[in-house]
Amino acid sequence: MRAEEGRVWGDVNAAALGRWGGGKGGLEEKVGLLDGVLGAVWGMGEKGGRYNRVVRRFEIWMEGVRDVVTSRDGGVGKGMDVEFVSDLDAGWKGECEGLARKLGECRDVIGVLGRVEGESSLARILSGTDALVEDMLAGLDLMLAIEREAVARENDWVRSVNREGDGEDDTPRAGAIWRAF
Repeated sequence: MRAEEGRVWGDVNAAALGRWGGGKGGLEEKVGLLDGVLGAVWGMGEKGGRYNRVVRRFEIWMEGVRDVVTSRDGGVGKGMDVEFVSDLDAGWKGECEGLARKLGECRDVIGVLGRVEGESSLARILSGTDALVEDMLAGLDLMLAIEREAVARENDWVRSVNREGDGEDDTPRAGAIWRAF
């Protein structure tokens, strides 16, 4: 970058900071709030962060779901071990709720910080952070929806297997334990 371009770019960024910090709260408070949001979002999204742990746990569960469904493609017959799809545990769901709450707080702070028009670095940071938070929230919603749908389909499958077997033989079926007596 030539010196003149650097000076112009510096002027654009300085003007954006001036406009952004000139309103309610002042520049120092807004920078502190933005720093807090960036630190929180970065910490959640980095390798080993809370968000990535939730995603990885979901991916492992999905692999198990895929394996169970694939093993059923040939049908379920006598003598076959039947595996079932289980839901993700309450700890995972609690972690999702906690992340959604924290990301919602970050989204609220970004909303308070306001937008910056133009092509400044600040405008890009605010816009990019807002998009990242929204994408992370959408990812959590999607994982929870997929988990609910997989469990609902599993319950439907169990009901259909139970209906198919009614009256045919004495083979125990999945369902209420009292049916065995």
